[in-house]
Amino acid sequence: MKIIRTGLRAIRHKGKLTAYGFTTDEIAEIMQEEADESRYIEELEREWKTSQMSKEDREAAALVRQIEQRKERLKRILMEQGVEAFNEYRRNEPEEVIDLSGIGLPGIIACGADLISAILRGATITGADFSGAKLIGADLQGAIATGGTFKGTLLTGVDLRVAIFTNTDCSEARFTGADLRGAIFAKANLRNADFGGANLVGANLVGANIKGANFADALVASMRLSQGTPFPPGAITETKVISLQEGD
Repeated sequence: MKIIRTGLRAIRHKGKLTAYGFTTDEIAEIMQEEADESRYIEELEREWKTSQMSKEDREAAALVRQIEQRKERLKRILMEQGVEAFNEYRRNEPEEVIDLSGIGLPGIIACGADLISAILRGATITGADFSGAKLIGADLQGAIATGGTFKGTLLTGVDLRVAIFTNTDCSEARFTGADLRGAIFAKANLRNADFGGANLVGANLVGANIKGANFADALVASMRLSQGTPFPPGAITETKVISLQEGD
């Protein structure tokens, strides 16, 4: 049944469909028709824009769409099917680049996930749990992971420049050889974490718990620590570590 509607959008937006005598099935049909119509209009607009492009621009736009579609597919596998399905996918597609850059994954449970060499640049992973995950060689530059859990996570050689890890639990995590320049780990739990050979120049560890953490051969010039926090033994610095009170 095709329902003819005049001014229907205005009526629906005011929440008055039932008051106008529409049944539940009719309302569902109307909303589906409207959604289909919107998608059709969007597709027409996309086709028109594409027709105005040069061949090179069309190819570039198609490539961008493919990349975004792959990102969404990977996100769905990880969030909807879970870690086991995601790791199985990686085993079956070993050559595929795991690109989740700029994607929102707040609160995701990714314990034990195989994210070796994955691209998570600029991703939002607040409140996420990556305990025991493998992020070796991954790109998390500028990622926002506030309130997340990375307990025992393998982050060897990872790029964490200017990433925000405030209030995260990174206890026993391995950051060996990682690039943490300008990263923010304020109030983070870094107990027994391994920063051996890492670059923490300009990193902010104010209020962080670094008890038992290893900083052997780490670069810590201009790194920020809470006032009274002992200097990490074995670390390499060219300038004095800056001691600040929490909140400075």
